[in-house]
Amino acid sequence: MLEEKPDQQKVNLHSSAEEDVPDGEVKTRAVRGVASLFARQGVLRLLGFFGMLVLARILTPEMFGVFAIANFVVIFFEEVSSLGLSAALLRKKENVTEIELRTVFFLQQGVVGVSLIAILVLAPYIASHYELDADYIWLIRVLGIALFLASLKTIPSILLQRQLRHDLLAVSEVAEYLVYITIAVTMALLDYGVWSLVVATLLRGLVGVIILFRMSWWTPAFGFDMRTAKEILRFGLPIQLGNFSALANNAVVPVVVGSYLGTSAVGLVNFAKKLLDAIAHQPLILIGKVQLRVFGRVQDEPERLVRLVETSLFIGGLVTFYMLAMFVSQAELFINLVVTDKWSESLSLIYIAVPGYMAFVVLMPYLQVLKATGDAITPLIALTARFILQVLIFLSIVADAELKGYAVALVIAIFVTVPYITYKVHKIIRPKLVENIVPSLLSGMIAGVSAYALAHVYYGFVGMVVGIVLGTIVYFSVLGVLCGVKAGGEISRMLSAVAPGSSRIMAMSKYLENVFIRLDFSHRRATDAEL
Repeated sequence: MLEEKPDQQKVNLHSSAEEDVPDGEVKTRAVRGVASLFARQGVLRLLGFFGMLVLARILTPEMFGVFAIANFVVIFFEEVSSLGLSAALLRKKENVTEIELRTVFFLQQGVVGVSLIAILVLAPYIASHYELDADYIWLIRVLGIALFLASLKTIPSILLQRQLRHDLLAVSEVAEYLVYITIAVTMALLDYGVWSLVVATLLRGLVGVIILFRMSWWTPAFGFDMRTAKEILRFGLPIQLGNFSALANNAVVPVVVGSYLGTSAVGLVNFAKKLLDAIAHQPLILIGKVQLRVFGRVQDEPERLVRLVETSLFIGGLVTFYMLAMFVSQAELFINLVVTDKWSESLSLIYIAVPGYMAFVVLMPYLQVLKATGDAITPLIALTARFILQVLIFLSIVADAELKGYAVALVIAIFVTVPYITYKVHKIIRPKLVENIVPSLLSGMIAGVSAYALAHVYYGFVGMVVGIVLGTIVYFSVLGVLCGVKAGGEISRMLSAVAPGSSRIMAMSKYLENVFIRLDFSHRRATDAEL
């Protein structure tokens, strides 16, 4: 416990450590936050995607596999150190206080210290398990520094997310990615191998720490209050258990696949997973960063919560199904032409895993609803069941299916959890699920088939460009016919929020909205009936 301080010190510690966000600005900041994330992260993901492709041409699947294993060790201890504290503070409806921030910082840094010692001790045993060279022992240990850097970013990130300042967070992430890509590609070209990924990861973390602390108004300070710690951990620990379940699912590749099929298999599976994550999962994660905070603010207002969830489902489906349709339709050409046939074995994994990634359109916002309304147990149960089922299926078919067994097990495990999570959410609210995802799903299927056919008429890079351009036109045309009024309105709001002061952006967003409205079949029929 903190020692008794003068009254003024108590006021400082227990008063608000952040500014109030007026209710009238919540939706505006939320929309602007999503728009800023997509605008800046769009550039960020393109740069990261390009960097990964360059690295894939230079490095081997085995090098990627070794790094994935070492990086998972760090990620594991990062989850251990988090204690669910971020989620506990993010969902808090009232403003956070200085003593809460100091207590969180104290708890997290204490666990980080223990985790770093564990990494130093366990590194030789990890290298031995995967039959890695002795040099890789120090690779694992050095990469552990990334854990400390990640912990320093926690409090600044929490404060910016609570203020819905995702535009500022995006700036930090863009800078981090630029540093990572530049260092990794440069060192890879200089033949530093897997160490290029390690050094790039550490410098990326250091840049993130510097930028976030310059943006944040909080000065790092240790403190501890027992009552505060109990309140935070009461919610944080169940969330932490849920995070462990998510981590367990991510462990399937480096731990299970690596143990049975080796480091090259880890590299191939991780490559396919990274491609699909960049295309379909990351956009939903970006939206989720806004969702948890916004859903938490309206958790006691069912009608507003339903509207926000329906908007999230619609936007998530609009983006994800389009991205998946274009990527899957060009995946074969992409692998052969861009990263060479040394990665060709990942193609079958991509095709099989796509349905699982489609399910995230529903799962991601629904999980945020449960967390925002205080239900940390359902996500824990669902993620734990998914992990157990995925491992059991993989182990039962790996002898015959080999790499494909990972993708098959992933899809089955994901789809088993969807009904359970949907049932739990629909006991709280009843968003219109079908109406908000089917139009974009149908549009994606039609556009994907069209893009594939067009690409194989020309083949090569020209075919890819033609397929994607015309496939895009098909996707948004079909979407406009099915739900042009809604799609036009959401796209217009997203574009307007990127640069609210730009008359050119406003004019373009209004023009696009009108185009979608004119395409909308039901709207045209209603207009004709009125006439």
